Amino acid sequence: MNPKKSKEEKISINPLSVLLGAYLAKERNLLRMNSKDMANQIGIGESFYRMIEAGLANLHPSRVLDFIKSFPNSEI
Repeated sequence: MNPKKSKEEKISINPLSVLLGAYLAKERNLLRMNSKDMANQIGIGESFYRMIEAGLANLHPSRVLDFIKSFPNSEI
């Protein structure tokens, strides 16, 4: 049996993921890159990258250095 979940239980977005995503989008725009090119540079799929920017996916710690290298002028 699968009881129905309330709207609050279905959506659990980490506020830190949302903040990180907004920061990454800002930095990417400063580089004048689109999400597809940035995802390719990092080595991940475009849809996953867009989910990270939207705050809907968590960035695994093992990928953090790949992101930092892609934003050379950032203070990230």
